[in-house]
Amino acid sequence: MRPVVSSQYRLVQRLFRLSSTDRYLGSKLGLAWSVLQPTLLLLVYTFVFGFVLQIRLPGATTSLDYVVWLFAGLVPWLAMQESILQGSNSLVAHSQIVKNLPIRLEMIPIATSLTAVYMLVVGQAMTIILLLASGIGMTWWILLLIPLDLLLLAMGGALSLLLSPATAAFRDLTHLLPTLLIVVLFVTPIIYPADLLPIALQRIADFNPLYALTDSMRQVTYSGTAPSLNRIIIVSSAVMLLAFVGFRSFRRVSGGISAYV
Repeated sequence: MRPVVSSQYRLVQRLFRLSSTDRYLGSKLGLAWSVLQPTLLLLVYTFVFGFVLQIRLPGATTSLDYVVWLFAGLVPWLAMQESILQGSNSLVAHSQIVKNLPIRLEMIPIATSLTAVYMLVVGQAMTIILLLASGIGMTWWILLLIPLDLLLLAMGGALSLLLSPATAAFRDLTHLLPTLLIVVLFVTPIIYPADLLPIALQRIADFNPLYALTDSMRQVTYSGTAPSLNRIIIVSSAVMLLAFVGFRSFRRVSGGISAYV
């Protein structure tokens, strides 16, 4: 049992490195883009919301508070989006591996979805810098970001297992998914407070695992408080269900995937 687990772990490591380097193959900066890209993106958000629109939270004296609040929830969402988009397209991107190497194919979307860790780490580092620069500060609850980050990556991997075979068979999903994720972002209270939603929609949002996860991460960073136990249960249950369904469905169709890539 232990040799099998060890070999699968090494396989995921190699696929992760391959996915990370292949993405920026041919560029002069190479893997440095994995840090520069999220940094530049978040700087654009800071400029637009903090200096152009100058949005302020109720009771805040500057727009910097809103930028910190925004980052605390938006960074996990951007990492989830990155995980889903990269993982869902992984079988197509690594078609030569799918066709020529006798490996467990489910490791490909899992390993590729993990490349979202770059966005997560860089974004949360910038959030912590802003927390300190704004004077908001941190509490020990921020350490809960570690298990919450693991839940996020697990959810991204599970969704990638579900979506990658479908994307291989129906290539239009490659172009449709980014649009769908933008729609989900705007209907989910991530870039605006949940209080702006009607009461009925607020109750629905409370059972949305994506919102439950991002808002829990916002609580331990911006608010400095413990996340809701109910939300952690919702997220954990969703991750386990998605992982179970993802593995089962992937194994059912894995034998025919090579015909589509």
